[in-house]
Amino acid sequence: MATEPMKEDISNMPISKADETADAPRTADAALRTEAARTAQTGPMAGKKNVVVLGVTSGLGRRLAESILARGLTPVGLIGEAGHSESLRAAGIEPLVIASEADRTSPAALRAMGECGGIAVATGTGWGPDATDTSSTSLVGELMGVAQLVGIRRFVLVSAYLPDDELHTRLGDELESYLAEKRDVERKLAGHDLDWCVVRPGKLDNSPATGLVTVRGGADPQPEGTVSRTDLAETICEALFAPEPVRGVLAVSAGAQPIRAALDSVPQATVQPAWWHAEERAGGAAKRRADSPAS
Repeated sequence: MATEPMKEDISNMPISKADETADAPRTADAALRTEAARTAQTGPMAGKKNVVVLGVTSGLGRRLAESILARGLTPVGLIGEAGHSESLRAAGIEPLVIASEADRTSPAALRAMGECGGIAVATGTGWGPDATDTSSTSLVGELMGVAQLVGIRRFVLVSAYLPDDELHTRLGDELESYLAEKRDVERKLAGHDLDWCVVRPGKLDNSPATGLVTVRGGADPQPEGTVSRTDLAETICEALFAPEPVRGVLAVSAGAQPIRAALDSVPQATVQPAWWHAEERAGGAAKRRADSPAS
């Protein structure tokens, strides 16, 4: 059956010169990066050279690639067309074109992914049409199967946080589709024999990195406020490279704890996402709006 070409994730714009200036402080903590690099080479990534990144052309994906490079590994960026290859290589990212299902299961692609110790999915983190892009959702599902096939254990999925009244307004008629897609992807991941982690971020911004976050766990955790793309990228890397698997659903937002300490503070137990709570909230928010007096 024919498949549609994968759409690039543009929900977060690529890093611009202005972003680079704003994020300059993120390179200051050399000691932490050195320790992280040592962990990456001796922990679960030992013997592996690369990490798969889906969504590498997004603002979050670029920062995630930088964090992976700082740990002495190479990000393998999955892209839907070869036009991005040159710029990615210039940034130290190894491009892998997977425009069709045949590309994704070709011997060359499987060999490339077999050299990877983890997969990070950084697509669909926005609130626009890309948040409900079914081609991206289908690809994520395929990656779960590929991970098991080639022996990749670590799989971090950046999801979108569950809908509050503001998101209800933004999505409008697309809310039902949004909920269905997120429910489907998270449940699929939880059903795979992987060391999986779902990260639900607060609203992403380009503020300078602080290295400080708040992480909430449990069946249905919710982030509060915002989080910088750079701090979120570092959190994803810490989850990927932690000596022990970081499992379950985590909500990440700006906070006061160092990233590693914040992750360590969350009990590590695999939790099935409790999507029925989301649906109850969706119905409750709709009822509140219906009961509100007209202005």
